[in-house]
Amino acid sequence: MLKEHEESDNAIELDSVVKIYKDLYDQDIDADRLDVIKDIFASESIEELYYKTVREEADNKEILIEAQDKYKGVLNKNNASDFLASLKKKAGKQ
Repeated sequence: MLKEHEESDNAIELDSVVKIYKDLYDQDIDADRLDVIKDIFASESIEELYYKTVREEADNKEILIEAQDKYKGVLNKNNASDFLASLKKKAGKQ
């Protein structure tokens, strides 16, 4: 969506995203998410960033599937992010 708007000379601004989020959720964007959004807006190639993210998500899915088999009953949606960070750190991927 960002790329399409940029190509049509109707670029979406970071301030607009922040305002829309606040209007929609009645709260500010948390710092971690805001950092990610800022990185997206600062990227020279949104398309390249998109494909990098798709690859990263596929890798993360594979890691979590393997972990689910290895650590049956331990991994769940509440601890998946922490589990993934720990596994990536152990593997030297972070």
